[in-house]
Amino acid sequence: MFKKGIPLILFIFLVLADLSFSQSRDFQTANRLMQQQNYEQAIPILSDLHDQNPSSFVFFDRLVEALIQTSELDRAEDIVRKQIDRGYVTLQARGILGEILHLKGQKDEALEVWQNALDSSNGNIQAHYIIASSMNNRREYDEAIRTYREARDLLNNQNLFLNELANTYMQAGRFDESVNEYFQLILESPRQMAIVQQRFFQMRDQQLYDIASFELEDLMLDLSTTHEAYSSLYQLLSWLLLETEQYERAYNFARYYEEQTSHTVYSLFSMGNRFLSAKQFQYAENAYKFYKESTNLSTRYRSYDELSNTYLQWANYAEQNNLAPPDSIRTLYQKSYSNAEELIEQNAEYEQADRVLSRLVELSLDVFKNRDNAGRWFQTLQDISGSDDPYALYTEGRIAIFDENFSSARQHLARADRATDESNLSEKVRYFSALSDFFAGDSEFAEIQLRSLERRNDSFYANDAVQLRMWIQNGMRADSTGSVLNTLGDGVYALHTGNYEQALDQLSPLLQNSRAVLTDDLTVELSTALPVEYSTLKLHLINKQIDSNSGSPLLERLMWDRALLVEQIVQGRIVIGADRAAEETYFDSDVKTEFTRADAEEFFEEIILSFPNGFYASFAREKLQQFQTEYL
Repeated sequence: MFKKGIPLILFIFLVLADLSFSQSRDFQTANRLMQQQNYEQAIPILSDLHDQNPSSFVFFDRLVEALIQTSELDRAEDIVRKQIDRGYVTLQARGILGEILHLKGQKDEALEVWQNALDSSNGNIQAHYIIASSMNNRREYDEAIRTYREARDLLNNQNLFLNELANTYMQAGRFDESVNEYFQLILESPRQMAIVQQRFFQMRDQQLYDIASFELEDLMLDLSTTHEAYSSLYQLLSWLLLETEQYERAYNFARYYEEQTSHTVYSLFSMGNRFLSAKQFQYAENAYKFYKESTNLSTRYRSYDELSNTYLQWANYAEQNNLAPPDSIRTLYQKSYSNAEELIEQNAEYEQADRVLSRLVELSLDVFKNRDNAGRWFQTLQDISGSDDPYALYTEGRIAIFDENFSSARQHLARADRATDESNLSEKVRYFSALSDFFAGDSEFAEIQLRSLERRNDSFYANDAVQLRMWIQNGMRADSTGSVLNTLGDGVYALHTGNYEQALDQLSPLLQNSRAVLTDDLTVELSTALPVEYSTLKLHLINKQIDSNSGSPLLERLMWDRALLVEQIVQGRIVIGADRAAEETYFDSDVKTEFTRADAEEFFEEIILSFPNGFYASFAREKLQQFQTEYL
């Protein structure tokens, strides 16, 4: 409580250096008791030490603190007054005396003691620091602020006590004045930015963040980008804007910073990465596009790479959560492919060409189901990087999975994992290695790899790993002979390779019972993986699952998929044609295929009513607002 900013360990070290062995031992015992909050037991020991060493501040300070902790305020006051009368550490003692009087409810007397200490200090800077600290300890923030500012005026130095004043303003809730002191501190010493950011983070106050971001933005607009603190201030501003989800302001200021400098500072590259982490794909796209026409070829090539990756992540996120119509998702995948292709055509020697070519192989297989294109890009990758490159080994394993050569896939993926020290590639390798084992019918070995992957909470494939392992476990519970898992593996593999009729043929036995353990998962999987021409079938499967299995953990997702399908039918983005052979053969249904806008609105409203705090609730509200806007 009374440490005045000096670490206790330093006090202890200095004291022990001059004490006898017995005193050192006694002090260590007392200090340990204090740490254990056994103040009553510590007081007699500290009292003896103080009597034997009256000039020692640490014994005096610890004794007074112990007395205060046990509410023996009168005794504490008496000891402090005696210390003042003796002339020992008078300034610190007066600060403590003021605190004790304040604790006793004698506020006016406390303020008088503190003021007298200041008046008799003859402008001593240390006196202002000690007394203001005591005032802060008793939450007399306005008095502490006055004391700090008085010291500035006395020494004609407005940069004095920047950190102390900023902290005190913050504690007093005077955020406008606090942030300006903090910013001045960074201007004087840019390395203090991390400390200021940590202070803001500890407060976690929305009002503070808003005030700080607006004040800092105004400051930086008037500050030269060549100022030594500009970069540090920009880091703080971008953090504040992202913390408050002010994405447009973050993008605009990052662009302003880049445009104001005579050289590339890559502010938009950095911001693009953070937009991606926040799933703000549109802003990430805008950030990377800024560099697409750069005269610096290295920067331009990197923008193609980052744009390709952005479109891929955007499409993956939208597809996994069914947040956009299939044609929009397809467009995103095509943009990813086109940017990667253009990059390789412009510069096959790009420093991360192996990663880009690997992406082209993935898109060829996963999205376009084009084995020939995948083989062509794989050959280019081998020619550029060699057959032992980790990405070459990974893509060769992916192609082997597509070719149903699971033994070869396992070998190449295992070699890729050993050859890379890149965590993202290693995670992909492990997931697809487990998927290959699942397709091959070796579910036990697949589970082993999935367990390690799903523990990586920040991995893109962690959720996929959890899902696949749950499929395996549920499949084994449904049939310990493994026949259900074999059927599931064959059907999902057919989906993986684009053989949709075969997939439906193989999965149909698992879809007959709406309450079976895997039916809701498979319905969502088919809703995601089947192309638009299967919309009638998807709508029937979803309706059947919702109507007969209201306890499904995937109910919210199923309701969202249905609402989105109906909306697209109403908009004319999906044209329902004649039933396909698979529908006629396996699903005898007169599923409704004609809807009005009111039907679509009703389905979105049902999601909000059923899951007001669910993942899709905010998206459903956006849809309803769009309907309202279109109506107006």
